[in-house]
Amino acid sequence: MLVLAWSLPQLFAQPTWNPYFAVLFLVTSIVLAWVVATGSLTWWPWLVFTASVATQAELFFVTFAVALVVAAPLIGMARQRPQRWRWLSLGAVVGT
Repeated sequence: MLVLAWSLPQLFAQPTWNPYFAVLFLVTSIVLAWVVATGSLTWWPWLVFTASVATQAELFFVTFAVALVVAAPLIGMARQRPQRWRWLSLGAVVGT
């Protein structure tokens, strides 16, 4: 993100009018959903954050981002049972 902001500062000049701003966070959400679905549930709060930014910048991504946020931890918990549940409370705080 820092390299992108340095090389294309006009991208971040007016993020509300630029749909490409939300695409960066949506792609990041897809990658984080993959990580969470493989069992690394501690990354779920970051997934909630990036999906939230993507949906706030572009409402077209709401359905897909919510599906990622809900499905990824369910798949991750099906693969391996977590010993700690701190990630769930931290993600809920990030989401509010």
